[in-house]
Amino acid sequence: MSDRSENDKGRSKWYSTAYGERRKKRHKKGQTRMYFLLSLLAVLIIVWIFLPNPGAAPPASDPAERTRSFPSAEQMEPSGTADNETPALPPEDIAPNPLLEGYIDQELRKGDYRFEVTYPNKEAQLVEQADGTHLFRLTGRLYTDKEEISSSFRIHLFSNKPEAYEAFLPIFSEDLSFQVEGDHFVFQLSHPEFLDPGLYYYLIEEAESGEVFAVGKVSVAG
Repeated sequence: MSDRSENDKGRSKWYSTAYGERRKKRHKKGQTRMYFLLSLLAVLIIVWIFLPNPGAAPPASDPAERTRSFPSAEQMEPSGTADNETPALPPEDIAPNPLLEGYIDQELRKGDYRFEVTYPNKEAQLVEQADGTHLFRLTGRLYTDKEEISSSFRIHLFSNKPEAYEAFLPIFSEDLSFQVEGDHFVFQLSHPEFLDPGLYYYLIEEAESGEVFAVGKVSVAG
């Protein structure tokens, strides 16, 4: 019986020692985990403190410490033309046509018909419309002693290039129509056309004979 008692005591002592070791290990493991969590929390707090706040206003800086950098005159591009300025056109686009310039505002024919153009005058500029065309308008009077107009008249619009007139290559040609008004006839024409900036000449001629009765000019701004 004493041997059994000794065995029970030895077994009890072994269990006690083993249980104590396990408790020590669990306690040590718990401490390690707690230290790790505390360290992680400390790192997160430090990161949160030193990270910039997106909603915060930027720190004020001393104007004397700012670096100023301005482009040189060579690097700067022109800012464009002011609204009240007209860009210059190439000289060849506005050069007078010497074949036509001398006939402007002159009474070219003495005979049965005399034309008086009331619009446009030689300072008129055609304005670009919403569709990109320029509206060429012509109004005037035709004086004659005849009760009826027995000839057909036509208008031609040319560029300022002498070679275009010499080759007779108008931009457009259109017949004129007349209405009686008192002791004379009136005519008016509206013709939309895509035109480049520059100087233009119009001619009124008798369609059959080709005789020119009036010459005028208009311009298209750039």
